Amino acid sequence: MISLLDMTHLAEMREIFGTEGLLELLDLFEEESSGPVDALPQQVPDQLADQLHGLRGSAENLGFSRLAVICKQSENAARDNLPVDLQSVTLAYADSCRELRSMLSGG
Repeated sequence: MISLLDMTHLAEMREIFGTEGLLELLDLFEEESSGPVDALPQQVPDQLADQLHGLRGSAENLGFSRLAVICKQSENAARDNLPVDLQSVTLAYADSCRELRSMLSGG
């Protein structure tokens, strides 16, 4: 199974932004993405694929490896009109945010 977080990427981001800056980026990510993530089940396949594509890019930027991979697989499935496991997306989203916050808070 792919790692939840890309620790190398996160170390580089922490070097650039510091812990507080990275926490601010996480806050912004959660603020901007929680609504779209909650709305995923209501999306038609093309909209769903577009939302997943955007979420994947943001996940990659934050070092959320597993979420990015799941979003890519789900995006491809949506574009092919195949079933999408949205529970995996939302679980990876929640786990990634929680784990990064815990790591940055010293937990």
